[in-house]
Amino acid sequence: MTKHAGGRPKTTDEQKEAMLSKLEPYLKSGLTLRKALLEAGIPTATFYRIKKSDPSFDSKIARFQQYLSILLNSSIIKHLHQLVRKQAGYQETDGTIVPPRTLNGNDLAFLEWFALNSNLTKEEFGNRSATIAFDPEAELQKMKEMINSELNKKFSIV
Repeated sequence: MTKHAGGRPKTTDEQKEAMLSKLEPYLKSGLTLRKALLEAGIPTATFYRIKKSDPSFDSKIARFQQYLSILLNSSIIKHLHQLVRKQAGYQETDGTIVPPRTLNGNDLAFLEWFALNSNLTKEEFGNRSATIAFDPEAELQKMKEMINSELNKKFSIV
């Protein structure tokens, strides 16, 4: 007679796939992980145990969570490509030549928005006054003054 190992039985690959299938639509729609787990009826402890022990499972969850931002990014990039084509001119698949056109106000507003908000362009085109420079030496001096002030209060003779 073999001794029972005890403890929680291992989660099978089929159970993991079922869990992923339940979570996918909630995560792809933008719900937080906590809310997705509640909606899917998956115990939090079980989820995190599997996530911690299975890198593949963890990777799939991360992809589900990134879905909306990737979708939005693709849409923005497609729009940028269309504006470049409009400005440069292009040839249709049937051979028709479309001459370059001037961008309209909506096109320019979109480009301005993109330049001011994109991680890659906002530093160059954005409002620099909103950028706060971190000076470590100044921060250390502030901390030193705070400590000295507190020490003086604590140890001052009244």
